[in-house]
Amino acid sequence: MGYLAYYCETNYNFAMVFYKGHSSTYNCGTRTHSFIMDYTGQPAGNIQGAYIWTKTINNRHDFVFLWSCGMASASMFPGGYCNGCGGGWGMCYSWLKITGLSSDGYKSPDSSGHVFLGFNWSSPNFKTLIGNSGYNYGAFALFFYQGLLREKYSVKGSLDFATQRTFGVQKFEDCPLYKGMPGLQGVITALKVFGDGYRGLPMR
Repeated sequence: MGYLAYYCETNYNFAMVFYKGHSSTYNCGTRTHSFIMDYTGQPAGNIQGAYIWTKTINNRHDFVFLWSCGMASASMFPGGYCNGCGGGWGMCYSWLKITGLSSDGYKSPDSSGHVFLGFNWSSPNFKTLIGNSGYNYGAFALFFYQGLLREKYSVKGSLDFATQRTFGVQKFEDCPLYKGMPGLQGVITALKVFGDGYRGLPMR
């Protein structure tokens, strides 16, 4: 992942990321950082935000969606530079290298040209059914990217598009993914959108 991030940073004007998997946190002695895991789930495969920060050297990553637990928690946003370990903290900052993003890029988009999506607590399994709709959360992700890539909607419009087809309501702000729903240990979890929800893909 680090190699691909660096390759995109040095060979393209724009890069985006979608990741689905597991994640957790560690402490460098100064701050709590986040990491995502490879498919084995073993410590040797952990991909730390501070490591990603060293690979996103040209600020070419403008759109990042991490479908894993806690990547958009209050303790990880907006992120910044960690003097303790000499790297970025918070996945949003580590990938995008920017602070000051709108904390609600759906209802109050900014004009940054950057978007980060993630869950503030636990992320729902793709196979989990959405009410009685017959769709699961994997379908929500599929329709979201269909909105972006096929229909050419903005991030905001694509979230609405996916919501209409899976939750049966018109607006993302009216569905449990936005309003919050019980996650692991009963803690309320939500899909957070930071930055410029008015933008579509590509972002440059």
